Amino acid sequence: MVTIENQHLTVQISERGAEIQSVRDRKTDYEFIWQNESKQWGSKAPVLFPIVSQLKEDRYHFQGKPYAMKLNGFAQEMDFTLQQQTDSSATFYLKSSPETRAIYPFDFSFQITYVLFGNQLTVSYEVLNPSREQPLYYSIGAQPCFRISQSNVKPTYEFDRVSLAVDPSGPYYEWPVLADGLVDPLRAKYREFSQIPLLHRTFKRGPMIIQVNERTAMLLKDGHHRAQVTVKLSGFPYAAIWSPYPTRLPFVSIQPWAGLPDTIDTDQDLSHKKSILLLAPQTMNMHDFTIKFEKQ
Repeated sequence: MVTIENQHLTVQISERGAEIQSVRDRKTDYEFIWQNESKQWGSKAPVLFPIVSQLKEDRYHFQGKPYAMKLNGFAQEMDFTLQQQTDSSATFYLKSSPETRAIYPFDFSFQITYVLFGNQLTVSYEVLNPSREQPLYYSIGAQPCFRISQSNVKPTYEFDRVSLAVDPSGPYYEWPVLADGLVDPLRAKYREFSQIPLLHRTFKRGPMIIQVNERTAMLLKDGHHRAQVTVKLSGFPYAAIWSPYPTRLPFVSIQPWAGLPDTIDTDQDLSHKKSILLLAPQTMNMHDFTIKFEKQ
């Protein structure tokens, strides 16, 4: 376990998946990250790579060869290497291997850097294509699960004074998720987003997916705990908001995404996938987001 901290926050990150395990306010000892107290959802903030969300039938093909890959890719299950650490920052990396190439036929180098500044944590992803000939196709994202309050009144177990705001408010393109986890481009449309009271049934079909811009931020406010988390999505074109359903657990995940689930009309060719990113040989892409943690 790797620990970074400053006068405001203490952050713990595991080498397994380079995944955030804990973010604590040092003044109040308040924990912002879901800790799986009920043992019903094990992940806390998985990294999504080299796909985001759902592939149709958990399969794809590339250059005529079929491959299988589970929801959100394999990075969350891999051991990253700690490359560098200071008191308030840590960098991890993962490189392609025979194990990864068996299910994802690309060479890659994936670096994740966490930096604390005040009460904010900036997360930077750097994807490098080391090949001299083959392009790299990928999607990338994060799934931090933020602890929020939930009433204990059976059978509803609804969120307790929890709301989500989109800043700036206005029309955003929404991609509705179907029952099988895929999206239908014909159902995507603009919708006004501002202050969104959250209910568990909001996520009956899966995550709420919004196409955002570099100015967009998501503000998750917990009136019961007097805590707020703000996710600034500067380096990602989509935000997904999600909590389990019908299981009702006291967390909401705000997920920066560079990629989408498969569409219902996909031909399952990775190079044709909606919103897939193409990285030319010997080039690099960077993606970043920042989370602000506030506790009264």
